[in-house]
Amino acid sequence: MYPVYRDAYGQFDVSASYQLTPNFRVELQGINVGNEKTTGYTMDPSFPTTYEFSGSRISLGVRAQF
Repeated sequence: MYPVYRDAYGQFDVSASYQLTPNFRVELQGINVGNEKTTGYTMDPSFPTTYEFSGSRISLGVRAQF
């Protein structure tokens, strides 16, 4: 019924990779490494509507080319 606005927040993401051979690469990715939360409000910041905490997500993978 009312629009929901998001407060500004700083999310820190990181990504790194290492080429093992010409055909194989190891990749590491981290999303929201600082565990930032997000908040939202309706018409005025004194009316909060959302508080979200998704935590960090880290993934490790191998990429192959043939």
